Amino acid sequence: SALRRLTYVARLSPEKRPDWLIEIWRNLKAPGQILGTGLMKESLEEIAANVKVCITFAGFVSDPWNQIQEGDLLIVPSSSEGDGLVVIEGLKANVPMLISDIPEFRHFNLPEVNYCKDVSAFVDRASQFQQNLVALIVPESIKDKILKARSPQAVGDAWETFLKTI
Repeated sequence: SALRRLTYVARLSPEKRPDWLIEIWRNLKAPGQILGTGLMKESLEEIAANVKVCITFAGFVSDPWNQIQEGDLLIVPSSSEGDGLVVIEGLKANVPMLISDIPEFRHFNLPEVNYCKDVSAFVDRASQFQQNLVALIVPESIKDKILKARSPQAVGDAWETFLKTI
């Protein structure tokens, strides 16, 4: 499917780099939606208005994945992460995504095409695949391996093994 909208799902705080979104959207001249709230909300709304970018600030949404539609591209520009839950949930929902090239995301071993080092890389990659977002959906084999490692069974087995060492 073709790019229709850029989507961000996360807290609006500096380590998530939501300010990159404005630049990405401005360069691509694509509408955007922000699902999340936080300290940077007012400043982002002000910047978006000043640069005349069409961004919907939805605030907190209990199930953001219900808001994702065909033609949406998930942008995850974090500078650092704990677990990368948004990436995991995006994988599970089969959402096309571009994510920061940071060590915390590299451990997922996604295809190289999904990683972006900076704003211009996000812009270039989104432009390159704007008529073929399906190419930015992580392949089933990779997705299944990541999700299986996080299944209740796998987590329970890991805890059982750990507790036996105590």
